Amino acid sequence: DKEIFAGGISDDKLLSGSHSDQANAAFSLMELILQKESMTFANVIRQWNYVEDIVGYAAIDDKELQNYQILNDIRTKYYSKAEFINGYPAATGIGMNTGGVILEFYASNSKDIINPIKNSEQKDAYEYSQNVLVGNSLNAKKLKSSPKFERAKFIDLHKHKKIFISGTASIKNEITVGINDIKKQTQVTIDNIHNLISNRNLEANKILNHYNSIDYSFMRVYVKNPDEMDKVKEICETSFPGIQINYLVADICRDNLLVEIEGEAELN
Repeated sequence: DKEIFAGGISDDKLLSGSHSDQANAAFSLMELILQKESMTFANVIRQWNYVEDIVGYAAIDDKELQNYQILNDIRTKYYSKAEFINGYPAATGIGMNTGGVILEFYASNSKDIINPIKNSEQKDAYEYSQNVLVGNSLNAKKLKSSPKFERAKFIDLHKHKKIFISGTASIKNEITVGINDIKKQTQVTIDNIHNLISNRNLEANKILNHYNSIDYSFMRVYVKNPDEMDKVKEICETSFPGIQINYLVADICRDNLLVEIEGEAELN
C-alpha cells in the first residue's frame, strides 16, 4: 500500500492573479503529485480547500462569481477525470485572509475498506440544488457545480478503523439553521456530527457493528466572529469532553454560517 500526505499546494507566482487561475494551478499540481504516485483524485480520502475571501466575489468576463463557487467549478472539472467508486473525499472548504487558494490532502491506494458516510439529516453536498449555490457558474454554458465531498469517510486500513469527519455546519437538508444565532448553530452542527457517526447511522451506511466504541480523537472548530469564540468553546467542551480541540478564526463558506467543525474518530 502507498499513502500520500500533501500540504501547502499552491502557486506562489499567482498570488496576485485571479481565484480561477490560483485554483487551476493548485488542482493541476495536486493532479501531478497523484500521477507521480500512480493515483488519481479517486484515491483522495481527505482534502482541505483553503480559499482567500471565500464568500467574496471576483469579476470574470463581466460576471460576478463567488470565490467558493469558483473553487467548486474547478474542483468538479478535475474530479471529472476520475471514477469515484468509493465516494468523494471527506473535505473542508474554509476561508483565509490571504494566500489565494491552498490545497491539502491525504490519499491512499489501499485495497482495504474505504466507505463514504452519508448523514440522514443532511442532503449530500454534491446533490445541492442551484438555490443554495451562490452567484454564477465559471462556465456560462453550465449550471453551478455543487461541492464534491462526502459528509465523512470511513477507512479500515490494516485493521485500524478511522472516520474523517468533513467540515460540518448548521445545515439541515440543504438549508442553514439558526441564522444570526451562534449558540443554535454550534449545537446544530454538533448534533449533525453526533448523528453522522452514531451506531445507527454507521450501520445504515454499511459500516457493521464490529467495534465496541466510537471515540472522537480530534476536533477543529472554525469560528467566523472572534467575539463569539467563548460561546462556541463552552458548548464544544461540554459536547466533546476530554477531546483535543483546536479553535481558529476563519470565514465559513456561506454568508449566514457562523461556525464549522471537522474532526476524526476511531472505532475501537
